[in-house]
Amino acid sequence: MNAADIENRVDDLDILISMLPISLATAIRASADFSKLTEIVMDLGRLPEVRYGQEVKRLYYLKEITLDDINGVIQRIGKFNTDNRAGIERTLHRISAIRNREGKIIGLTCRVGRAVEGTIEVIRDILEVRQNVLFLGPPGIGKTT
Repeated sequence: MNAADIENRVDDLDILISMLPISLATAIRASADFSKLTEIVMDLGRLPEVRYGQEVKRLYYLKEITLDDINGVIQRIGKFNTDNRAGIERTLHRISAIRNREGKIIGLTCRVGRAVEGTIEVIRDILEVRQNVLFLGPPGIGKTT
């Protein structure tokens, strides 16, 4: 991704971060890697994690995630589908839930979705054929974009 792509990136990240517990949101906003953020992980009884591509940072200076933390995010996000995923309306962000054996949500993985304007030119000819296209690749390489 070149400098022009970075300037044209649209991520609505503030909307996702506003759904998080205040202490976690504050820590993420203070991060020097804010623009490289790819995932936020909140698992019951564990310290929150933030992921920047392949790099994982456990936030040791915050408290362990509680059910109140998880339920607060769920209330702000809304209902999860049968595939245990939810989204934030009008954004590309995806939240995946982990449930226990009773079906209660005990963990959330918030995946940052970003759009990069001007990238369609690379695949325009494929899309104009109007046939199915399957994008494959590891997490974080831009399949959603």
